[in-house]
Amino acid sequence: MVKGLDELEANITKLMLQNQSEAKKAVMEVAEDFAKTLERNTSYDTNSKTGIHLRDDIQVSGFKGGGQGIVEKDIGFGTRTSWRSHFPDGGTARFPGKHFKDQTINEMKPKAQKIYAEAVKRGLGL
Repeated sequence: MVKGLDELEANITKLMLQNQSEAKKAVMEVAEDFAKTLERNTSYDTNSKTGIHLRDDIQVSGFKGGGQGIVEKDIGFGTRTSWRSHFPDGGTARFPGKHFKDQTINEMKPKAQKIYAEAVKRGLGL
C-alpha cells in the first residue's frame, strides 16, 4: 500500500526507470482524460471573430523526456489560441474569469493520482 504523495512520486520514478511501457500507458491515459476534461471545462464563445474556439484547439504533445528516464506529455491550447486563453480564464476589467484551467487541474488531480498508483502497483508487481 502506498502511503503519502512522496512515496507515490518515488514509486512513479522507479516505475518509469524499470517499466517504461506501463508508465507510458498511465501517462497516456491521464493525458487523454485531462484533455477531455479541459475541453469540457473550457468556455465557448459563440460570437468568436477568429472562428477558432479554445476548446477546439486543445493539443496533447508526444512523449517527452524519454532520454532522461522521464515520461511526460504536455496538454494545453495550440499556438493559434494559447495567446488568448488567459483572457477568459483569468478575466479582464470587463468580465470575471472562468478559471477553467484551475478547475480542470483540481478535478483531475485525484483521478491522475489513482491512475498512477494503479500503474505503480502493476508495474512493480505489488
